[in-house]
Amino acid sequence: MVTGDDTLDIDLVPVIGEPLLAAIGLRSLEEIPPVNPAVGVLRATPTWGGALLTWRNVADTLHDSYLVEVRDQDDVVLQEERRHLPWAIVPAGEELAHHVIPIDALGRKGVGSSIGGVSARQLSELPQIEIALDPVDLLEMQHALPEKIRKSAILYFDGVERTGTLSFRGHGSLQHPKKSYKFRSDDGLDPDDINLVANFADKSLLKEPLGHTVMEMVGVPTYDIDMSRLVINGEFAGVYSRIEEPDEAYLERIALDTTGRSYKANCGAQTQETLQRYLDCFENTTSDDLYRDDLITLFQDMESALPRDREGWFLRNLDVESLIDYYASQVLVANDDFARHNFMLHRDRSGGLWKVLPWDVDALLFDDEAPANLGTARYRNPRGGWNVLLTLMLEVPSLQRRYLARLEEILDGTWWPQIATQVDSLAGISVDDGLIDVAKATREKNAGYRDGINSLFSKLAERDPVLRASIDSLRAPAASDLSINELLFENSRAARMGGRAPTSLELHYRGRSPLDFEALYLSDDPVDPTRWPIGGLGFEPDELKQIVAPVILGSWIGLYVDEEGALELADSLSLPATEHPFGRVPDGYGRARPLFEASPLARNWAPRAGTLDASFSPQVLDPGGLVDLELRLRAHWRGLQRCSITVYSFGEGGVRIKEGPEAELTFLELEAGNSRTRFFRFPGPQKAGRFDVRFYAFEPSGTPVDTATATFFVRGTPPDHLVINEFSATNRNGPRDEYGNTPDWAELLNPTASPIDLDGLFLSDDPEDEPYRWPLPDLTMEPGELLVFWLDGRPDRGELHADFKLGRDGESIGLVEAGTTPNVLDALDFGYQETDYSMGRYPDGGDTWERFALPSAGSANVNPDLGPWVADSRARPGFGYSSPR
Repeated sequence: MVTGDDTLDIDLVPVIGEPLLAAIGLRSLEEIPPVNPAVGVLRATPTWGGALLTWRNVADTLHDSYLVEVRDQDDVVLQEERRHLPWAIVPAGEELAHHVIPIDALGRKGVGSSIGGVSARQLSELPQIEIALDPVDLLEMQHALPEKIRKSAILYFDGVERTGTLSFRGHGSLQHPKKSYKFRSDDGLDPDDINLVANFADKSLLKEPLGHTVMEMVGVPTYDIDMSRLVINGEFAGVYSRIEEPDEAYLERIALDTTGRSYKANCGAQTQETLQRYLDCFENTTSDDLYRDDLITLFQDMESALPRDREGWFLRNLDVESLIDYYASQVLVANDDFARHNFMLHRDRSGGLWKVLPWDVDALLFDDEAPANLGTARYRNPRGGWNVLLTLMLEVPSLQRRYLARLEEILDGTWWPQIATQVDSLAGISVDDGLIDVAKATREKNAGYRDGINSLFSKLAERDPVLRASIDSLRAPAASDLSINELLFENSRAARMGGRAPTSLELHYRGRSPLDFEALYLSDDPVDPTRWPIGGLGFEPDELKQIVAPVILGSWIGLYVDEEGALELADSLSLPATEHPFGRVPDGYGRARPLFEASPLARNWAPRAGTLDASFSPQVLDPGGLVDLELRLRAHWRGLQRCSITVYSFGEGGVRIKEGPEAELTFLELEAGNSRTRFFRFPGPQKAGRFDVRFYAFEPSGTPVDTATATFFVRGTPPDHLVINEFSATNRNGPRDEYGNTPDWAELLNPTASPIDLDGLFLSDDPEDEPYRWPLPDLTMEPGELLVFWLDGRPDRGELHADFKLGRDGESIGLVEAGTTPNVLDALDFGYQETDYSMGRYPDGGDTWERFALPSAGSANVNPDLGPWVADSRARPGFGYSSPR
């Protein structure tokens, strides 16, 4: 420290192992008021192995530090300590006395305070977790922030010692004095990961358990959570929430596919601009790989769906009931942190509906006046975040009514007494440890901790009237759940009346509870909505009713409902120019289209009316090379009206791109059984990789006909080193080694123009942590040569047999060059692998990895299996077809 006339220069040099500097305070001595400092509200709280002293400053006094003394019955000072914060851990004992004396910046002692000693606490009701690691490592973890580094540690819990690594976890919590931790076990004991959440910003330390309790009550499959006391290197670190990791064990416990696709959202539920953004924004929680096709398809289809198709999109893609339960549970507790992240999307490996699962529910009740549409564009959370998926769901009137009905059902139940009982129990067993957790947000001011617990209960009780009022204001009309489902025509009557005249109409009600409509009307003129009264009708959920149709002279028919004196248009249809029955597919909400046959009071059926096929060449081309395309449209069981073709292009990872062919294609009307062909040529992209051009055929009414896809690959610059060209982690009936066995295998390619020696190269299934797993034999690969290595864990069988196997559920494979530091020449993270499939580059040595149903170990990769998960799964919304009844 160097002082001058008007400057003070201070050099701070951090020293590993020494205490960290928290702050420097500078005051002018002339500004210190001549008031002796004083201490008030001194408390002694029993803790383990001692007592916690806390105190407060008396108003209008300034303190520099405190002298804390421990005295015996004879008033002899046994221990004294200089403190700068208003708390201290001191020895316990009822025979002791504790004195706290304030000291100002001039060294003057002020008015102190005294309190008698207390006995040490002997037993905690919370389970204890102990962590031991080198104190220097802990300091290095702190110095490395915001980077989260891992250090070796030992964790003791439930009578078991685990070895592994410790790191900080979270994002915003890294700035807090009380940090969260993640322990990763490396000894094979379950669970693999132990998450310890500090809940620093939660004054009550109960919000995470509260959110968990609410979700369980609503029926949301959620992670396990236990409150625990954490001890690090023998010192009490505070009350923590031990949270289950969302891994395979978690999925198995809640009866979901452990090999399915499970993504934790970090950037909301919406489209991203590049594959890398999808990889960053959606973390695969089971096994990471380079694919996000299914998720990319989900959000791109969501974005492109027209408003009238969104209900169908939700019901085709999402488990709407689980989505509604999840959303209701977050709204009940006014979660501030669920809209943009802290949730997961899961789907079975075989496909099916996506489920929304919770994660990290702790930012509760910041806005206890939040309405039922919290977290949407119409009512963003206090941080300004909103969720696109939930916003679109509430814009669909029928789904909005379903959600609000579920929320009202929960409020009408016994949710509040159940929650109050469970949270009160948690508060009872954690309060003793919470009082001595001086690293919590309230720090030593335990009045704030107790106030936080009381505030939690009062805010929860206030949620009921707030939500009921918002439900009433948001609810869409009941008419939203009623639709004209089918028109049935009688040709003779139509001819007699000189126009199109349906003889009967079928109505469909898709509400979730029975409902009576007092007055219904049909009209062919919006100016006269009550033209043909139907009367009152009652409906059960998913019920169909057939009514006699009036004479319709116009080209439009509307269904009106009288709701409390106001007429609401429930649904309308434009009458078609077709001899076929006409109705919605799927029933109730799908687009209206010609039906294969009349289906009164039964499910409508509309098989594919036509097919669109694309043939093209070449499949592999140079940058900017020309592609010749032939599109063929064929009509099946009925004729097709004049069809227009919409074109979309998709680049790396299936992300929609603006580049691509621009063509205005139309097909003239086709009679049933006939076909027409169109030809055109377009230039391919300049960028290397895979590209998909997708063609969508529509009739003028907007009725979708079919899709076709042209998939081609653009060559890039060949690598200047060896690459992994193909591998299989599930070889059962494919390539065989020299012993006739079918082990896992990996194929290397020399894409250069020169021979390459394998000496100094390694294959590994963990290139990050174990790069030198298995040394390649001392061989030379000629230009263009392919060489297969058998990954069977049996190096004794020959120089081409490695000492490890690949994991079917997903891991990594890498090619590493030895050096001062390992040089990873090539590596790939892959997910669950189907039996007898391989993954390989296409074309050989290219940038794109594809699946192959026919592996080609030792020969060129051909015929990549683009599969339904790549081609058909990206179909535009509205291209759904029902199965025969």
